Amino acid sequence: MDRLSARAGVDLRTALRKLSLLEELSMVVRRDDGYALAPSANRKRAAAETSARPVT
Repeated sequence: MDRLSARAGVDLRTALRKLSLLEELSMVVRRDDGYALAPSANRKRAAAETSARPVT
């Protein structure tokens, strides 16, 4: 996680928070060794649902 947050240019807490959000949106999946991108069908569906939501 430290490498990921450093590469993204954010602190560890922010990286964990954003990964949780991406997991809720089915864009990433949690694995024993960390996180991985979700299968492309899940990412496409999540992206379509996210873009259809009104911003509040």
